[in-house]
Amino acid sequence: MAIIGQTFIMTWFYNNTKSVFIYILLHAWLNTSTTFILGQITIINPIMGIIPGVVTWVIVFILLKIYGSETLVKK
Repeated sequence: MAIIGQTFIMTWFYNNTKSVFIYILLHAWLNTSTTFILGQITIINPIMGIIPGVVTWVIVFILLKIYGSETLVKK
């Protein structure tokens, strides 16, 4: 669930910054933060694994609301 949302976010960042370095940092941060923050929690309570997906899609909807869908398309 979160992977598709992360793809939208990373595409938006790349299309609007044209920076591969920022794209690499964002990708590393998304992987690390999810594992670091929720790694042990999901073992104890699997329902907590839903949180990264929900947060990711909230960010996607905020980006679309503020900047519109045109910013997801490379021109």
